[in-house]
Amino acid sequence: MTIRAITGLALLNLSFAAAGAALLWGLRGWRRWWDVARLGGVAYLLGLAGTVVLLTLALTAGVPFSGWTVVAAPAVLLAGGVALALRRGHARPQLKPRIARLTVPAALGLAALGVYFEALFRSARLMPLSEWDAWWCWTLRAKAIFYFHGLDQGLFGAEAPRCPGYPPGFSAVEAAGFHAMGSVDVVTLHVQYWFLALGFVGALAGLLAPRVRQSILLPFLVLVLLLPSFTSRVTDGRADLPLDYLVAVGALLVLLWLEAGRAWHLPVATVLFGAALLTKREGLLLVVCVLAAALVASWPERRRAWPPLLAVGGVAVVLALPWRLWLMLEGRRSGAPEGGYLEVLEHPGRVPASLRLVARTLFDYDLWLLLAPLALVAALLALVAGQVRVAVYTAVFVATSVAACTWAISAEPALEITQDYGLNPVVRLVGGPVLTLAALTPLVLERAWAGMRAEPAAGAGEASSGGAPARRRTAISRAIVLVAVLGYPLSALAGYSGLRLPGGLPDFPAAEECVQAPVPGGQVRLVLGYVDSYRAADDLEERGREAGVGDAVTGHDGCGRLRVFVPGVPASAARALVARAAAAGLHPTLERDPAS
Repeated sequence: MTIRAITGLALLNLSFAAAGAALLWGLRGWRRWWDVARLGGVAYLLGLAGTVVLLTLALTAGVPFSGWTVVAAPAVLLAGGVALALRRGHARPQLKPRIARLTVPAALGLAALGVYFEALFRSARLMPLSEWDAWWCWTLRAKAIFYFHGLDQGLFGAEAPRCPGYPPGFSAVEAAGFHAMGSVDVVTLHVQYWFLALGFVGALAGLLAPRVRQSILLPFLVLVLLLPSFTSRVTDGRADLPLDYLVAVGALLVLLWLEAGRAWHLPVATVLFGAALLTKREGLLLVVCVLAAALVASWPERRRAWPPLLAVGGVAVVLALPWRLWLMLEGRRSGAPEGGYLEVLEHPGRVPASLRLVARTLFDYDLWLLLAPLALVAALLALVAGQVRVAVYTAVFVATSVAACTWAISAEPALEITQDYGLNPVVRLVGGPVLTLAALTPLVLERAWAGMRAEPAAGAGEASSGGAPARRRTAISRAIVLVAVLGYPLSALAGYSGLRLPGGLPDFPAAEECVQAPVPGGQVRLVLGYVDSYRAADDLEERGREAGVGDAVTGHDGCGRLRVFVPGVPASAARALVARAAAAGLHPTLERDPAS
C-alpha cells in the first residue's frame, strides 16, 4: 500500500509491454510510433503471455525463482524480439504525427473509459484480499513460489488440496509482483488486475480501431466494462478473467488472420493460447473451441488455412508441455475429471440438465446484460449481408463453447446443477466464451453494416478531414475527453460528495497502521518481531521458545509482512513476558489480540 509498491508493480508491467513491443517489432515491424501506441495493449498481453511461458518453464526446470528470474524473463523476450527485428531488417519506427478524427459520441465513450479506469485504480490499490479462491488458491500458491523459490510439493499438482492440477503460470505472475513490490503486499497486488483489464481493453481497441467505426467500437467497449459479472470480478484476485483476456484477444487475432492473412497474427495468438493453457485447465477447452470455429469458418480455404491453424494448436500445447511433464514426473494426475475424459458417458442423465444450465447462464441478463443475444444477432445480420466467414466463426464458437461447458459440468458428478458459485463454476466457465464474444462482436457488427450498405469498413483511426466544422467537432470531442479524464482526479482532490470522494491527496497507509494498540484489561499478543520470510520466522519462533515466552506462531499482518507472535497473553502476565524476551536479546512489543 505504498508508493514504492505501486511503482514496482508499474515497472513490472512496463517490462511486459516493452518485451511484447520488441516481439511485435520482430514479427511485424513498426512503421510509426503511432502504431506502437495503438497496439500497446496487444504488446502488453504478448509480453505478459511470453513471461508466463518462460517463468513456468523455469519453475518446472527447477530454476530458483528470485528477483533475477523476474527480470530475466521479459529481458529474454525483449532481446529475442530485437534480434528478430534486426535479422529481418525491420527499421525503427518513425515519429510521424497523426491526428485522429474523434466524433462527439466516440469522445463520450472514450471519456467514460478514462473515468472508469481512474475509479478502478482508486478502488484496486486499497482492496483487501477477501475473495475465497484468491487467498485459498492463487495468492497462496504465489506466496509459496515467492518464499520457497519454486514449486512447493504440497500446493501444486492434482493431489494438492487447493486448485488441484492447476498450472502455476498465473501464480508465478503474482509472485513476480511480490518481488517487484518488495514484499508480499496482497493489497497492492490488486493493482495487477487493473493493469490486466487496461491491457485487455487496449488490445481490443488497438486491433479493432482501424476496422470498426467509432460509433460501434467505443460504446461496445464501455458495455463490456459494465457487464455485471465483469465488474464484480475485475479485480477479485482470481485467474478467471486473466485467462479470458488471453483467449478473447487470441480469438480475435485468429479471425483477423482469416480475413486479412497478416503473418504476425497467428504467432501472437499462439503465445497467448500457450499462456492460457498455463493459467487454468479451462484454457484448453476454450482454445479448442476457438480453433474449431476457425477450421469450420475456413473450410473453403482449408488447404491454405488449416495447416497454420493446426500449427497454432500444436505449438500452444508444446509451450504448455513442460508443466504436463512435471506433473507426470511427480507422479500426479493431469487434473482431468476423476473418471477421465469420458466420465460424462457414465452419467448421461446429467447432460440435458447441464446444457440447460449453461444456456440459461449464457443468456442471463443479470450476468451479461444482452451481450450474448447481441452477438448472435450480429452473426445472423452478417450472414444475411454475405459476410459468411465472420458469421460462421462466431456461431461455431458459441456452439462449441456451449458443448464444452456442458461437458465440463456433466463430467463432474459432484457438481450440483445450480448457478451458486460455491456449488458449481458455471458462471466462471461461461464467462470465457462471453468475453470472447465481446471481442468479436464489434467486428461482426461492422462487417454486417458494411455488407448491407455495400461500403468499406470505417475505422476509428482515420486522419482528420479539413474544414472549420470538422475542426470544431474535433476540438469539442477532445475537450470532452480532457474534462472527463481530469475531472475525476480533481474532484477527488477537492472532495465531491456526489461521488463520495473524501478530498485531499491520496492516502498511502504505512505498514505500522496494521499494528493495533492494546485495550486496557483485554488480552494481548506478544509480538516478537516482523520478518519478510518464513525461514526468518522459524528462527524467531525458536528464539522465543528458548526464551521461555511460550509457543509463537507466524501469520500475515495484512500489510505485506510476517508477524511472529504469542497469541492470547493475559494482560497480567504481559509485562513479565516482555521482560523475559528482552533479556534474551529479542525486541518484543505488545499489541491488541483481535481474538480477545
